[in-house]
Amino acid sequence: MVVLDDVRRWLVKTIRTLGGKVRTQIRKAKNDYLKFSKTKRKTKKIINRAMKAMLRYVRRNIGQLEKILPKIPDVEKKILEWLAV
Repeated sequence: MVVLDDVRRWLVKTIRTLGGKVRTQIRKAKNDYLKFSKTKRKTKKIINRAMKAMLRYVRRNIGQLEKILPKIPDVEKKILEWLAV
């Protein structure tokens, strides 16, 4: 779950860096993850629901990134500069 949250954060950061707007789902995704991580007794059902939700958030952000990339000129340069940091 931690890995999915890290991937989601990285995708949001990348989308914002490239100049795209990220949906308001960021707050909801963060709250869902925090709600899961604070749960004391994690049953199989709770784990599966949380993982499914996080995968949906990541999938949505990947779709947004794919829509933004063709619209930006010199995408390769921006990504290389961003990755070099």
